[in-house]
Amino acid sequence: MTKHRRILLKGIAGDKKLDLISRYARMLVELGKRDPKVRDLAVAVTRGCRSKEYLCEARTLHDYVRENVRYVKDIASSHAPLVK
Repeated sequence: MTKHRRILLKGIAGDKKLDLISRYARMLVELGKRDPKVRDLAVAVTRGCRSKEYLCEARTLHDYVRENVRYVKDIASSHAPLVK
């Protein structure tokens, strides 16, 4: 089960905030790429791409995320449920 957390970055200077966000994003990528559900979804989404056709895979995944993932700046004040 994925545990969602909220990180508040108030009062942190711009460069340091960007560095923290960047490190957190890299950590999430590392965790996500080991999740079998994430891999299974990526394989299903890129099924139309030939093996090792990386540009096709990147475009297909980008399009999938653009069409299916909604960015919410402050999830705590949103009425949208968290996706698990």
